[in-house]
Amino acid sequence: MSHVRALALLTLLAAQGLIIGVRYDSAALERFGPGWWTPLVAAAGWSMSAAASLLAALALVGSSEARRTREPAPWRLPHRCARFVALELAAFAGWVALAEALFDPERALTAPGAWFAGALALAALGAAAWLAALVPVRELAPFARRHATAFGAALVLGSLAFGVGRAAQDLWLPLRRATLAAAHALLAAFEPSASAHPSDLVLAAGDFAVRVEPACSGYEGIGLAVVFVLASFVLFRDAWRFSRAWLLLPLAALAAWSANVVRLAALVWLGARVSPELALGGFHSYAGTVLFCAASLATVALALRSPWFARVEPRAGPNPAAPYLVPLLASLAAALVSRAFASADAEPLFALRVAVAAGALAAFVGTYRRWDWRPSGVALVVGAALALGWAGLAELEASAEPAPRPAAFELALRIAYALALVPLFEELAFRGFLARRIGALEFERADPTRLGIAGIVVSSFAFGVLHQRVIAGTLAGIAYALVYRRRGRLADAVWAHATTNAVLVVIAAKNGDWSLWK
Repeated sequence: MSHVRALALLTLLAAQGLIIGVRYDSAALERFGPGWWTPLVAAAGWSMSAAASLLAALALVGSSEARRTREPAPWRLPHRCARFVALELAAFAGWVALAEALFDPERALTAPGAWFAGALALAALGAAAWLAALVPVRELAPFARRHATAFGAALVLGSLAFGVGRAAQDLWLPLRRATLAAAHALLAAFEPSASAHPSDLVLAAGDFAVRVEPACSGYEGIGLAVVFVLASFVLFRDAWRFSRAWLLLPLAALAAWSANVVRLAALVWLGARVSPELALGGFHSYAGTVLFCAASLATVALALRSPWFARVEPRAGPNPAAPYLVPLLASLAAALVSRAFASADAEPLFALRVAVAAGALAAFVGTYRRWDWRPSGVALVVGAALALGWAGLAELEASAEPAPRPAAFELALRIAYALALVPLFEELAFRGFLARRIGALEFERADPTRLGIAGIVVSSFAFGVLHQRVIAGTLAGIAYALVYRRRGRLADAVWAHATTNAVLVVIAAKNGDWSLWK
C-alpha cells in the first residue's frame, strides 16, 4: 500500500498544480506594484517548473541511494496519513480562496501585503502537510541526516536541470541561424529561386516565405531524440554496451536536427511549387513530428542491431513485445501520415488510421483471445470519473477554443476509433508493456499486481505526452495503471479507458466541443 499512498499523494499534488497553472495567470499580480511580494510575483511563472525539477531529481537520487544502501525509503513505511491529507486539502482550499481575490483584476484590495502573506503561509502549511502525509515525521529528520550528501546532490541536480532548461532558451537564436543556413543550402540544391534572409531569419522560394521561429529551430526534435535514447537505455538496459552507447545522444540529436532541416526545406518548396495551404496546414504541424520520430527510432533501432553499440544475440521464436507494441506503433505512423494532409476542419485520411489500427490488432487476435475480457464495475466507475475530471479541467482552460463537429462520416469513424481501438492499443503499449518492462527485463513474466512506482509513473507520463493535455493525461494514465494493478487484468485498464472516451464523446456532443477527445 506504500506505493499506492505515494502515487495518490503525487497525483494530488499534480492535480493541484494543474488547477493553479490553468486557472491563474501571474501577470494579473503586477497590478499591485512593487512591494515585498515582488520577488514572489516574479518567481510565480517558473516556480512550478523549478519544483518539478527538484522533485524529479529527489526521486531519482533517492531511489538510487535506497538501492545502494538497501534501506527502505521513508515513504514506503507504514503511516497513518489521513489527518495530514485533510490538513493539506484545507490549506489548499484556503489558498484558492485568497488567490481568487488576488488574481481578480476587478477586485480592489486595500492591504495586498496581508493577502500575499496569508497565501504564502497557507502554501507553506500545505507543503508541510503534504510532506508529513508522505513520510512519517519521526523518520524524516534521521533519514535526511543519514543521506545528507544524496539530498545535496539531488538539490544540485534539480537546480542544474532547471537552470539548463532556462538557459536553453538563449540557444534558440544561434540554432535558428544554423537551421536557416542548412535548410537554405539544401533547398538551393533543387530550387533555383531559393533565398535566405539571415537578418530576419526568413527562408523563401518564389513568392512563398517562412520565418524560422524558435519552435522551428529544431530544439524540440533534439529533445525528443534525447528522450527516445534515454528511454531506450532503460528499456533495453540489458542489451546496451554503455561504454559506447552514450555516443547515441549526440548522434540522435544530430539526426533529429538534420530531419528538421529537411522538413523546413520541403515545407518551403511545397508552399512555392504545390500549395501554400497544404504547406502551412497539416504538413507544417505534423511533418516535423514524423521526421523526428523516424530519425530517433531509426537511430535506436540501428544501434541495437550494431555489435559496436549493443550485445546482439539471435532471438529464438517470436518477439513477446510485438502484440503489445506493434498496434501502437502502426497507429502512430498512420496518424502522422493522416495528419500531415489534414486541415483545420477535416482529416480526409482518417479512415487510414482506423484501417491500420484494426489491421495491426487483428494480426495478434490469437494472443488477445486468450485473455479474460469481462468488464469490471470498478474500471467503469474509474473511467467515468476520469472523463468528468478531464472535462472539468478543460473548462478551466479559458484560452482553449472549442473544436467544430467533424463531418458525419469522419465523426462516426472517430467515435469507433476512440471507443474500440484506442483503448486497446494504448493500454497494450503503456500498461501491458511499458509499465512492466521498466521493472523487469522479461516483462512478460512480471506480475502486474506488483507494478512498481517507477513503472507506473514513467509509463503514465509517456501516455500523457501522447495527448494534448500532458498533465491530465499523466494523471489518467496513473489511474489506469492502478486499475490494472488491482487485479492484474489488462482488460480492466482497457474498459476504464474505453469508458473515459465514451463519456467524453457524450460530453463533447452535449457541449459542442469536440477537442475533448480528438
